[in-house]
Amino acid sequence: MWSEPAASVDRRQFARFTCPPMYTPVRARAGRGMSIVVQEGHVYDISEGGVRLELDEPLDIGALVDLEIDLPGGLGTVNVAGRIVRIFDAADDPGPRRMAVQFERFRDSSEKSRLASAFGSGLLPRAA
Repeated sequence: MWSEPAASVDRRQFARFTCPPMYTPVRARAGRGMSIVVQEGHVYDISEGGVRLELDEPLDIGALVDLEIDLPGGLGTVNVAGRIVRIFDAADDPGPRRMAVQFERFRDSSEKSRLASAFGSGLLPRAA
């Protein structure tokens, strides 16, 4: 007997917002061995809990990373620390590597407020 597939469940805790990648630069600082690696890249989407971004070289899963995200439309800069939780497969993602970072802490409460204001500005469309 045929049955309808179960509806997919969105496990995300926070709404995601799409960013125009070429207009949403990010600077990432992470430790690698005994040195600090600094890379520049672009944000694809962002939420209160994390971000999907691209960098030229992937960082390690579980690595701590400090991010400085320039929000589009003159909405300001957000400084946040997080952990790499996903790296997209190189076969599906040639060139710069996309990865997901789960936020762990904002530099201070004004950073989180600035991000929330960006979501309410209407300049960042809600992601599907």
